[in-house]
Parts: sequence; C-alpha cells; structure tokens
Amino acid sequence: MKITLYYEDKNHPTVLEVPDEECSVMVETDYKQRLEVAEDKSSVLRRSVQEILDEEVNKPTFNRNRAETRRHIQMSALEGDETLSEMPDMLGDG
Repeated sequence: MKITLYYEDKNHPTVLEVPDEECSVMVETDYKQRLEVAEDKSSVLRRSVQEILDEEVNKPTFNRNRAETRRHIQMSALEGDETLSEMPDMLGDG
C-alpha cells in the first residue's frame, strides 16, 4: 500500500510503499486505542492508514511548519525587511 507523508509542505510529498500486513496492524492498533477512550463506542470506525497518518502526522507537521514560517516572516517584518513582510498576504492571511 502506498502512503504519503509531508515533511516540509504539501507540494513535496514523500510516497512510501508499506506492506499490507503492517498497514493492517496500524489500522487495528489505532482502532483499539481510540475505542478505549471513546465515550460512544459505536461512533468509532476504523480509519485507513492514510487517514491515520494525515490526522496524526501530516496535519500537525504541516501546521507546525506553517506557524514557524509565519514566525520568521513576522520577525523579518519587524526588522524592516519589506520583501518578507508582504508574504502573509501570499499565504492567504491578508
């Protein structure tokens, strides 16, 4: 099964081939962990490996990297670098 990881950004994914047996173990482990903590057990469904990775790895990594980029842009803007101070508008924030 092919899975996609995003280390830097969504434009440069890393695609990995993972054996189906390992994917099955991951899906079942995730399902059992979420089932243990769920108040409504019937609402817990098995997620695909890609769904697990998107929620647990890709999304937090993307958000952390985006926040770090914004922090650097803000620091540059405060230092008077006009080129970087315009970047928040290009990221869709302005």
